[in-house]
Formats: sequence, structure tokens, C-alpha cells
Amino acid sequence: MINPNHDLHLHTRLSPCCTDVNQTIPNLVAAARQMGLRKIGMADHAWLQSDTVPAGWQPNRAGFAVRNRAIAAITPPPVVLRGCEADTFGPGRFSIDRRFAARCDYVILAANHFHFRALVDQPTTVTPQGVGDHMIRMFLAAVRSHLANIIPHVFMPMGYWEYYEPAIAAIPDKIFLEVFQETAAADVAVEITPVYLPPPPGGIRRTWNLATPLRVLTLARQAGCRFVFGSDAHALVAMSQLRQLSPLIQALALEEKDLHPLAR
Repeated sequence: MINPNHDLHLHTRLSPCCTDVNQTIPNLVAAARQMGLRKIGMADHAWLQSDTVPAGWQPNRAGFAVRNRAIAAITPPPVVLRGCEADTFGPGRFSIDRRFAARCDYVILAANHFHFRALVDQPTTVTPQGVGDHMIRMFLAAVRSHLANIIPHVFMPMGYWEYYEPAIAAIPDKIFLEVFQETAAADVAVEITPVYLPPPPGGIRRTWNLATPLRVLTLARQAGCRFVFGSDAHALVAMSQLRQLSPLIQALALEEKDLHPLAR
């Protein structure tokens, strides 16, 4: 069984949702060295224009230039990549353009930030089938964008957590396999993240059985997708959650060949 030796989904203070004052590039690098990670990636949220930014946040193009200069000054190990996390608002509508993407080492393109109600397309009908169909539509929009290198926290209906298990159950294996075959053909990686782990009962999100994300990831592997690991850490302590991925890694029987080249 392989162990996560990289983390390609880290946020710094450049991401407005990252409120940990310790979430700086030097601290993230130090934490990665302590964990024995050989590669990490800064994947801050990227919005280019004021009309594509969540309420109360600001466009942050200039901030990326400052951040990337700081990354360039890092001496490996670990290797530090200049990434971003962009958003799919709907088919053909994204928070970044190809020019910005070309300046990044990789783009994580979210397809399910449905909690950004005013920006991201919402399900036409809020039912398990409606939410499931909408996730398929948005996921394919990201895969076909020619922007995405990685799609994070796949098929998790953020903002509609109560529909997670029934929505996934409403999507047949055949549809998942077709979608993931297209993903593999586009050389877009699927992220394996602690976000898949069932939250404790009584929290903000209704809990679920690990079998639900495991089914999705198993079908992705069966279809030929390759994977990367990402903690989605907004605080230093969250990086250590990569170690909690062992049940998923073991159940999927992941090998080195299953990792995307970005992770190697």
C-alpha cells in the first residue's frame, strides 16, 4: 500500500477563507518536511474579475504574483508547486481563463462549490436525482474546460450535504464509468482527500458511510483515472489528516502507477 508523500491542495492566507495566521508558505514547507512529504502545492482560490468573486471577497490576481515569488525562493525539499483552486460556475463559465492557468503549475478546478449560491449554477430540482444529475453536468463541464489538471472532492454536493448519499445512489455505475473514462482520457486527476471521510454525527454536515465515496473512487479507478492526494488544509493542523486516508487507500488497493504524474 502506498502512503501519501505529497499534498497538492494547500491554502495560504491568500485564500480569504483561510483565517489561520500561521498558514504561511514557510510554515507549510516546514510542516511538509516534518511529515516527510516530497512535493506540495499551494492551491489558493483564484477569481479574476469582481463579478466572479463571492460576496465580501476580492479579485486576487496581484496576490498570486507575490505568492509565486515567495514560492520561487524555496529550496527543496519539498518541491513546491504554484497551483490554484478555480471554480466552475456552469458549462463554459469559470473563475479563471487560460492565460491565468498557463502561469500555474497546475489548476484544481472545483465543480461542486454549490454553496456559492449567487455564482454557481444550482440544481434545477432539489431531489436526490436532481442533485445527482447536476453534479454530473458540472463535473463534465470541468473535465471539458481545458483548464483542469485536478478535480477536487469529486461528487460531493457542497451546500446540499443532506443529499450526498441519496444523490450518489441515484447515479448508476454505467454513468459514473462513462464520466470517469472521459476524465481519464483528458488526463485530469481525481483528488483523494480527507473530505471524503465521514464527519462525526451531530456536526454541520450529516454523516455518511465510507462506502459512498469509496464506490465513486472505485469506479474512477476502474475507468482508468489517476489520483493525487490533497488535504484541502486551511490550517496547519489539517495537513496531518492525510494520514487518515489509509482506509481509502487500502480499500482501493492503490499502487504507485495509479498516481497522476503531477504527484510524482
